[in-house]
Amino acid sequence: MRQADSLWALALYEEAVLVYEKATWSVEKEDMEAFIAQKSASKQVQAAYLLGLLYRNNFRCFDLQKSVDQMIIAGEQRYKPALEMLADYYVNLKISSNKEAQVLSLLQKSLAAGDTFLAEPLQQRKDFDQKLLNKPSPSTGYGCSGEELPEFPGGDDSLSTFLQKEIHNVDSKARPGTVLVEFVVEKNGRVSNASVKWSSAPDCDQEALRGVLLMPRWKPGHNQGIYVRFFYQIPITFKGEKEKDLASGDLLFIRSKDSEMEKAISVSTGEYTHVALVERDKNGYVWVIEADRQEGVRRIHFYEWEQEYADQYDVFRLTQPFDTADVISCANRFLWKPYDDAFLPDNDKVYCSELIYECFWKNGEHLFEAKPMNWRDADGNIPEYWLEHFQKLGVPVPEGVLGTNPTDLARSPLLRKL
Repeated sequence: MRQADSLWALALYEEAVLVYEKATWSVEKEDMEAFIAQKSASKQVQAAYLLGLLYRNNFRCFDLQKSVDQMIIAGEQRYKPALEMLADYYVNLKISSNKEAQVLSLLQKSLAAGDTFLAEPLQQRKDFDQKLLNKPSPSTGYGCSGEELPEFPGGDDSLSTFLQKEIHNVDSKARPGTVLVEFVVEKNGRVSNASVKWSSAPDCDQEALRGVLLMPRWKPGHNQGIYVRFFYQIPITFKGEKEKDLASGDLLFIRSKDSEMEKAISVSTGEYTHVALVERDKNGYVWVIEADRQEGVRRIHFYEWEQEYADQYDVFRLTQPFDTADVISCANRFLWKPYDDAFLPDNDKVYCSELIYECFWKNGEHLFEAKPMNWRDADGNIPEYWLEHFQKLGVPVPEGVLGTNPTDLARSPLLRKL
């Protein structure tokens, strides 16, 4: 190796080490550590490739064009993984216009030299370009309605699979949650102008943006046969330690005593003042279904819910098998029903523990037991709060009416605290 080449390789190695140490996290961590341990300037091709992967896969140093530059270095030596990555970038319009000609020339030369795996992606891009040339398209404008919306290749299920594969959970010091990313699907299907519209922890925001910008070309939207640009939004939820252990059918029992009603419930019934149901959907996202006093029965993301209750809740799980799908389906049928401030059965309204009671069944019978309700304090008196509350509603205090409350549910032998 000539001295100049050796110095260049050493500089490349030092850059790879610097970026790796700055990044602190990468899906290529083991590969990069092995490379660094070798400390060999002769590994310049692998160094360029690994550096390109770092620029692609690490939100702390994410830069697709720097990734392209490193893949070109490795691709010029006909390093197959780098050529495959360049072909993917080229097909999915990830390369800046000033680099596209260089990458195309490199791919064509490699194909002519025997890298036949490049034939299919090059033909895909050629066919796509030709299709665009044959389709009329306005020069400006955003689509707000149209005959056909943009579509991710393979549809919504493929989009979910892609996001689960490409976006990694972030070990953030801040509380993670849901990031809403907005972007434009261009007339050629390329994703552009990605921005965070609903922020979570900063590291989560950056990782969500990285994943969205890696998306392949979409099927463009069109209006009356003409390709147009469309705004698109995707919520991306990051999981925290608490969420990882939650399963559909788990119950969240809340100890909050912030409101006057919660204080009164605690005086009359015990420790817990509210209860909610957990749903984990097919994509692994966790939701909470609950009868909320202000909004009625609602379904919200776990982290949005947890921001309200923080560490004021306990998680309980059934000790025997049950039909999870039936429980969640039943709960969803109650969505948007108003909260029942009168705490009465069969009135087309529902309070928190009543929702749980009505959703768990076995052999045609309720799984949990309804009991005569108690509204009295430890001295046997009905607190002034309840007397005024029910007087305002124009109904008597439902003392002795069959019903449920969170504390009684939590005491059920069918549940265990996690």
